[in-house]
Amino acid sequence: IFLGVAMPGDTIGNFGSALQLLSERASYLYADGDRFWFDLQVSLNRTVAERAAGFSAADVSHEVVERLKKQSKYTAVFPDVIFAPRDSADVPEAERVRLVVAGPEHTHDGKGKASPARDFAEDVVTKRGSAPRVNANTIVVLAPDEGRWLDLEQAVRQYLAWRGTDRDKVLLDLTQGQVAAVGKRIDTLNATVEQRIRETWIWTLYPEQTDGAQPLKIAAAKVDGASDSVIRTVAVRLAKTDVVIEYFSMQSISLELQNHLRSRWNSGRLPMGELWDFHVRFPYLARLRDKTVLTDAISGAMTDAAWEQIGFALADGYDAESGDFVGLRVPLEDTMTVITDSTLLVNSALARSQRDRETAARKATVDNARALGEDASGEGSKTAGPGSAAASAGAQEDTPSKPTHVVVQNARYSGVVDLKTDGDLGSQLLKVAEELLVHLQNASPDTFEVRLTIDADKRDGFSTATVRPVKENGTTLAFTKNGFSAL
Repeated sequence: IFLGVAMPGDTIGNFGSALQLLSERASYLYADGDRFWFDLQVSLNRTVAERAAGFSAADVSHEVVERLKKQSKYTAVFPDVIFAPRDSADVPEAERVRLVVAGPEHTHDGKGKASPARDFAEDVVTKRGSAPRVNANTIVVLAPDEGRWLDLEQAVRQYLAWRGTDRDKVLLDLTQGQVAAVGKRIDTLNATVEQRIRETWIWTLYPEQTDGAQPLKIAAAKVDGASDSVIRTVAVRLAKTDVVIEYFSMQSISLELQNHLRSRWNSGRLPMGELWDFHVRFPYLARLRDKTVLTDAISGAMTDAAWEQIGFALADGYDAESGDFVGLRVPLEDTMTVITDSTLLVNSALARSQRDRETAARKATVDNARALGEDASGEGSKTAGPGSAAASAGAQEDTPSKPTHVVVQNARYSGVVDLKTDGDLGSQLLKVAEELLVHLQNASPDTFEVRLTIDADKRDGFSTATVRPVKENGTTLAFTKNGFSAL
């Protein structure tokens, strides 16, 4: 056929597509493999076309969703998969990542920002029915492509129509040759539908956030090229691009503590359960598959030689009165412990300081015990004269006791810092407050004074536009010394 109709410069593929359409729509054209012929007997194409047009959108959607449910899962990345939920209320709260496979009505067009799939993803991420969703960082949506869905819908309608024709072959009084042709058509369309499903569900949408001060947004990534299971292909691709994390490390946790969770980490301790809550709630942190990914990373810190530089120690609790950690476990020195929600991640500097104090205290105890033992043995070997005891007692009574002064280490702190007046003063003051003052405040000091001294000179004198707001604001802020003077 191609040799008979093709001309130089023609695209050969167009003739194949034309033959495919003719075999589906022509009433008297028959096809068997590479053979095509016309017959006087009306083919089944018209009957099938009428049946295909009669199926509702719900019938087509149901067939596709049922096929999606049979796709092989990949629990290493997605422990749970939810298929075609009607709305956000059908997606429950959970503490592990779920893949939400959107129904055919939620299509996405990669050319524009707005789409039914993006609206659906935003609704699922931010809400659960009428209530706000708590664990927003556990949702990944897989949606169909808008353009490819039309081709898939047509193929599904054809498949359902031919399958119905095979079911009604007795009623339609089909010949043996027609029954065989119907069977081949069903097999061909079945393979076509499976292939087009893999080519259609290619858009992943998930929440993204740069930091806590910014609102979350829905990011979209195209994941095509599936050869067997769409779900498996999406899982492998998102794991490679770190959209979903299978394996975490001590270094990654430390980076989050020092950046996004800096204000909370300034106290030098953070419960594991609270850290996990941050991960499942806020998209500016890593999207971990489940809690075991985090606990495994924390456990790994106990055998990491770089824990003092880019890591942390662990503890069972914190004694606010003494300021020491209870059940402190230092990496490479102590045995592993079971990680629970109450397990504390401890700042490495604080952990090292406490461990050094504990080591010094144990050494002092041993030295004192050894010294007491030597004194006792020495006193037993000495001989005293008849009046020595009385003389010694009299000497002790005559000698006045001297008051002893106990030296308390680290009992007073004083600090002076010069701010860069040509820089961002607000951020400098905030950094001093978060990284220094808050530690002193949390230590419940007996006296705590923070005094801000400001000296500013200008040879030509400050203008009235500067003097007035400075004096007014100084008075409002309760400055004890607030005024300009002449030079």
